[in-house]
Amino acid sequence: AAHPWIYRDDVEDRAGLAPGAVVVEGPDGAVHGVALYSPQSRIALRWFQRGRGPFDGFDLGARVRERVLEAAARRAPLER
Repeated sequence: AAHPWIYRDDVEDRAGLAPGAVVVEGPDGAVHGVALYSPQSRIALRWFQRGRGPFDGFDLGARVRERVLEAAARRAPLER
């Protein structure tokens, strides 16, 4: 659905997977996007970017900086 998260119960167990950005695939192997993964939260995945990719070389830091700059540019006209 359109929820911005995926619960742990809906995720295949990936023992030892480190927290951070992960490519999300469906049961058939189709890529659905990139999410931030937390091995400790009940909400295991929080969508960061949806779509088919490609996500080779996905740089989380660069993408976060890009999104912050985009948000600041959208708000700039509102400043006095």
